[in-house]
Amino acid sequence: MNSKIIPGRPASVTTSFQALTERREENSVAIASNESFDGWTKIFTDPRLCAATVERLTFNGTILETGTGSYRLASTRARAETPFKAG
Repeated sequence: MNSKIIPGRPASVTTSFQALTERREENSVAIASNESFDGWTKIFTDPRLCAATVERLTFNGTILETGTGSYRLASTRARAETPFKAG
């Protein structure tokens, strides 16, 4: 399952939730996120749907926290702070 959840699009969120539920019953699921679970309410704006999604992911699951920041975000910020030099 390769799915992208689009904030503000309820159909995207609901479809992703349904796909997650079906996939979880048959195989393993891996999710990568730069947001903590508290921040998921920005994407899953329905609190019940957000809680159900987190519950399905965490029940009998393993959570790996790297404790590191996003390399891509840090790289993008560094480029934005560097003045552009015309050749």
